[in-house]
Amino acid sequence: MTGDIVVELSGGTYQRTGPWELGPEHGGKNGHEVIIQAKTGDTPRLSGGTSITGWTLHDGAKNIWKASVPTTLDTRQLYVGGRRAERASASASVLNISSQSGTGYAIGNPNIASWGSPGGIEFVYANAPFQWTHSRCGVASVTTTAVVMDQPCYDNARTGPPGVEMPSSIENAYELLAEPGQWYLDKAGDKVYYIPRAGETMSSTPVVAPVAESLLKVVGTASDPVENLTVSGLTFEYSTWLRPSTTEGFVDLQGNYVFTGTGRANQAQAPASVSFDHAEGITFAKNTLRYLGSAGVSFGGGGSNNVVEDNLIEKIAGNGINIGDGAPIATPIANLVVEDSTRVANNVVRDVANEFEGGVGIFAGWVKNTTIEHNDVSNVPYTGISLGWGWGDPSPMVNNHILNNRVHNVMQSTARDGGAIYINGAHASSPASTLEGNYVSENSQPSCSLYLDNGVSYWTVDSNVVDRASKFWVCIQNEAAPFAPNNTLTNNIAGPAQEYRTVHGYPASTTDTGNSVGVTTWSATAKRIIAQSGLDAGHVPGAASQVNLVRTATVSASSTVSPYTADAASDGKSETGWSSSATDTGAYWQADLGSSKSLSQIQILTRTGYDHPTTRENFRIRVSGSATTGSGGTVVCARGTTELPYRARFVCDVPTGTSGRYVTVEKTDGVQFFLAEVRAFGSGTHRVDRTATASVVGSSSASGYPVTRVKDGDVWTSWRATGSAGAFAQFDFGSAVDLAAIQVAPARDFDDPSSRANFEVRVSNNSNFSLGSTLVCSQGATALGINDTRDCAVPAGTWRYMAVTTSNSSPFSLGEVAAWSTVGAP
Repeated sequence: MTGDIVVELSGGTYQRTGPWELGPEHGGKNGHEVIIQAKTGDTPRLSGGTSITGWTLHDGAKNIWKASVPTTLDTRQLYVGGRRAERASASASVLNISSQSGTGYAIGNPNIASWGSPGGIEFVYANAPFQWTHSRCGVASVTTTAVVMDQPCYDNARTGPPGVEMPSSIENAYELLAEPGQWYLDKAGDKVYYIPRAGETMSSTPVVAPVAESLLKVVGTASDPVENLTVSGLTFEYSTWLRPSTTEGFVDLQGNYVFTGTGRANQAQAPASVSFDHAEGITFAKNTLRYLGSAGVSFGGGGSNNVVEDNLIEKIAGNGINIGDGAPIATPIANLVVEDSTRVANNVVRDVANEFEGGVGIFAGWVKNTTIEHNDVSNVPYTGISLGWGWGDPSPMVNNHILNNRVHNVMQSTARDGGAIYINGAHASSPASTLEGNYVSENSQPSCSLYLDNGVSYWTVDSNVVDRASKFWVCIQNEAAPFAPNNTLTNNIAGPAQEYRTVHGYPASTTDTGNSVGVTTWSATAKRIIAQSGLDAGHVPGAASQVNLVRTATVSASSTVSPYTADAASDGKSETGWSSSATDTGAYWQADLGSSKSLSQIQILTRTGYDHPTTRENFRIRVSGSATTGSGGTVVCARGTTELPYRARFVCDVPTGTSGRYVTVEKTDGVQFFLAEVRAFGSGTHRVDRTATASVVGSSSASGYPVTRVKDGDVWTSWRATGSAGAFAQFDFGSAVDLAAIQVAPARDFDDPSSRANFEVRVSNNSNFSLGSTLVCSQGATALGINDTRDCAVPAGTWRYMAVTTSNSSPFSLGEVAAWSTVGAP
């Protein structure tokens, strides 16, 4: 190679039945790159899905529809109108289990044996004794009195973790089809069955079944890695993963790291639909991953110097991002495969682990010199970000950093022993690792927000803000020798009703200074940390943060029973909840969002402290423009007479384009109702980008690089001033506003080091800055890196104008500028 090679994909759908495979011969050589990217303005989609058409009504009484499918079709997922359908399922109570044995269960429901395909049933274990796991095992055979489970899945699962006992639910039988949005694949009969939700028309609503298990596979070797490859601007969608449907099942150790084969000596990370193995110098940026049947993207095999940046990853069955392999517990330290110098930055990861609920947003196993920064991670049933592996053993992990992430609405299921950010295992002392500048909020389980587990050592936990944690703002589990914790907690800020927890005694080597707990009003420092967390300016354009709008809504109910008030279902705590009175025959709970909001998903967490089956059936969720109950608006989801499992999380994907001011959950059978938590996700933020609506003017601009590009929300487009001293971009917010932080991002679409130096940021209340201004920050002669940002804390006060100016006479350019205010309080 004598130069870079650019491969452009035009817009449209590229249908895949298997992965696009790339090897060492496809990487860059001689210092040059191979760049695979979307053609400018186009959206190429690599799809592993197949459309299902030709639907006919099969059972009018139950509204079950059917369609013929190819004999080769096998999948674990179905998407209808862009919404994930639920495999036919019910609470495990239908089995009437009386006891567990070494081979399965004694049951009291003889009808199961007469079902058409009892061997296809899958047991789900959502509440195993080890409550950070979520496992699945298939059924081998059924008699009128007993269920025999698949092996080796069942033997692997019975040993802890996960140590399964009774299942929480059962799935995948035609006889379980009962609720809108449920489906069943009859592989023997080459048919798929589905019950439409309200508003779905089977003749016109698109139905897609994923069939490919992988969409992109980039594989090198230890001696010949894939090098210098960029994948940018592509959409990867619709994949499945079939191994959980085999006799191995899905036995979760932790973070979707599962047992494979016979016995528990073999383990592996659940695979990703986009994977890089033995790869170095890879950039995976500006891609979209959605509707995938396992993890999103993974890097393994001991690669180095890779970047995962500016991607939107959502609606994933497993983990969002995997970096670094885990390894079996018995693996000698000398044999560990360690990822080195990976950067995971400015990604939006949300609504992941929606099938394998022990999964996490971002997982890093055996890693060193790795940075996870400025990501927005939300809507995860278990942990948001997890880094580290091994259980206190000496390891090569060192110099890892988790910085300035925004992690919110995690631990949403009944999983425990996890957190917003979880760190696992011993680290080396130098260079030390850091957990700094993160903003974490709305951890709904009485667990930990910042969690240092299993002998974590040599970490500095500094200047993080913990908001609305259900229980503990930080947990440290450092056991006796040979563990050497030596961790530092300093300058962290936590809201009210939050505790500090240690396990196995408070380690004497922990430094604990300058932390503020029980804060009821954010300080200027807290506001700055919140404002600077999450995405840097201009990354993942159009992916507005999805927040739980119910937390700031006004809530009401048809009736209450003390202490189960209406606001107890919106307090972010799974152990509390709202109950209607026993005589209320029209029970409902309602949230007034204050104005009409566009909604993406609504969740209900059912009662967690007491088994109350009648409260988990016969309800509907309505979105409307008025407070009227019982009619009007849109019924977005409903549940009939099939009770949800005990402690279930009911997830309602809202049809695209649905908006309303009121979210109402209504009981439809006239009996008592109990809701532990209600969540309604829509666009919102704990920070406001004031530059997004500000007017902007600047000094003369080069052709094709207008100054408006500094506030277009895309760091990959830039403004370029013509060459003269004193080039500037000036913003007018319209009125004086309270600013917490300002961020300047260099141009990313070309490399111009001179424009990343010798500039300053000022604020003023006069449009003529020569009449007076305040210096916020400056960059001297040392240029910022092209991937860096200049983060500035704003002096106290309110300001109408902001300017970025340079004294450099060479051309000046900017990728993006953002000036943030923060909203909300602890």
